[in-house]
Amino acid sequence: ARRLVVVAGPRLALCGGSYQGCIKALALHGNKLINMLMHRLQQRLLTMPASALLIGGWNVFAVDGSLFDAPRTRSNRRFLSTRNTRGANPSHPQLAMTSLYHLATGVLFSWRVGPARTPERTQLRVQIKRLPLGCLIVGDAGFFGHELLTNIVESGRSFLIRGSSNIRLIKDPTRRHVYIYWPADRRRTPPLYVRLIRTNRIELITNVLDGRRLSKRLARQIYAMRWGIEVMYRTLKQTMERRTVRARNGANAKQELEWIAATFQLLSLCMAEYARRGGLVRLSTAGVLNELRGCLHPAQRRSPSALRHRLRQCVMDRSQRTSKKASKNWPRKKQCRPPKPVNIRAATPTERTKLQQPSEKTPG
Repeated sequence: ARRLVVVAGPRLALCGGSYQGCIKALALHGNKLINMLMHRLQQRLLTMPASALLIGGWNVFAVDGSLFDAPRTRSNRRFLSTRNTRGANPSHPQLAMTSLYHLATGVLFSWRVGPARTPERTQLRVQIKRLPLGCLIVGDAGFFGHELLTNIVESGRSFLIRGSSNIRLIKDPTRRHVYIYWPADRRRTPPLYVRLIRTNRIELITNVLDGRRLSKRLARQIYAMRWGIEVMYRTLKQTMERRTVRARNGANAKQELEWIAATFQLLSLCMAEYARRGGLVRLSTAGVLNELRGCLHPAQRRSPSALRHRLRQCVMDRSQRTSKKASKNWPRKKQCRPPKPVNIRAATPTERTKLQQPSEKTPG
């Protein structure tokens, strides 16, 4: 790694002498460096033209979380947690990462890393302030909660979340196609007015009440593109081979995953800018990784023009499949059931009275 710094960057003297010294320096300054790098790359992404950033006039960010394994050392067991603690063979110590992914460009925008039992909503709540004003946050049913969604609306952002049977909506007595999300334990806070979009057995809930700003067709298209963040996690775990961190210390494991995410943010931003300038479709992460690794190797260094020519060949595979790509029915494969429909009911007389009070009503 020290030699690669000299090859790829300015002519600097070889610094540092040991892995332990590097880890100690990262423990002191790693978080500051990560935040600085993340902020600069976010600014660079948002300077792209609107034609590359927007989808139907919206700046869309998908949110989702995933777990990364860590070695079963004593330190990792003490500092990290695990989701599966039952049975004779509990799972590995794990790290939870909740990420915001820019759908139009395929760039990792921000992330938050913590122990496995850290709630995804808590990690998202910290990242909301990093998003540009007026953007749209897209997530699955696990991100539906009155406190979180209220924070999103009050911060000047919008949301598009998949509905499930755990959600109970109240029909608005004064407006059609508008519903009220007002849990019983949140009656001291203002109600949240939402819109329910039904499409292809999927129910989507959004605070954008105007159908001209977010039509049913556009909402369906945006939610279908949310699958890009699932592909991003697959790229991190499979293509980049980072399903398991290698640090045997709990604090160092968190730093390692932070730098893995920072590496992918830089890589995805470079791929997006190169594809935009070259008029190409999205590039293949595996192909770009192979070219960059070969370019950094002293025996395979290429000129910038040769590297650009080879990168143009690293386009994503768009061929039509003639066979089924579904995997076999493995015994331990997790079988997820689709969410059931949202529960909707009429407002009670007491609720009608409270909703008519101007002090408790929030603007749609």
